[in-house]
Amino acid sequence: MEKCRLNPDSVLLKKQAHSNDKEGRRATNCEDDILKDHYDESLAAKPIRKCPFLEKCTRLEKKNQEMDKKLKRMEKYSKGCKAELQRFVKRFNEFKHINIELDTQNKQLLIKNQLMRQRITDVLQQNKPHVKHQERITICDHQSTQQQIETEIIIENAAVIDRRSLRMAPEAERKILKLQQENQALQVRLDRDRQVMMDAVGQSERVQKELESCLLTVQTERNLLREEVKRLHEDYISLTDGILEQLKIINDAALLKRRLVPRFPEGGDLKI
Repeated sequence: MEKCRLNPDSVLLKKQAHSNDKEGRRATNCEDDILKDHYDESLAAKPIRKCPFLEKCTRLEKKNQEMDKKLKRMEKYSKGCKAELQRFVKRFNEFKHINIELDTQNKQLLIKNQLMRQRITDVLQQNKPHVKHQERITICDHQSTQQQIETEIIIENAAVIDRRSLRMAPEAERKILKLQQENQALQVRLDRDRQVMMDAVGQSERVQKELESCLLTVQTERNLLREEVKRLHEDYISLTDGILEQLKIINDAALLKRRLVPRFPEGGDLKI
């Protein structure tokens, strides 16, 4: 019973000792924290020496990544330029074939124009006899008209003589009959010449209209061909300028690509 009893003084001493240990540990922890802070501050204040080789490698790696990005962009742009150039080359070849076809058509039209001019010249040469024949027919018509007038005058005079004389001499009758026959023959000849003249005039008018139509067709085709050649020439110049511009861009891109590629010394050793 006496052993189980606790001394109040011993309990109090134990409590005080326990509190003193806590305060001591707190003081020790505070001192450790202060020392740690001082050490961190000293480390922060003290400059850290870095390896120049690592710094240069880091810079080169960043630069290499940037160049890779630029090269990828340039490669993509070069592919687009290549596709555009191929399209321009295809159009250029198409325009080249069209130009060859137009040259062939132009030569054919020139040959056709020369043939038409030759035909016009031949027709004009052929029309010269018709004109002379028409003039001759006109002269014959005038002579026939004059002869008919004279014949009518003679017939009237003969009628007057017939009325005046009861009997007519046989020679006068034969002369009148001969004049009437000549008049009829001249009339038939005059009608035939008039018909020939009308046919010649109609043929000449038809040939003239045909020649005018052919000449108008040739002139229209020539004007259209000139406009087409002019337009194709402008398209050819524009296409050539576009191709030269694309080639210049591709050359600039290739030159920039060669400049951006890093050059390392032989053996793969990087010198610092």
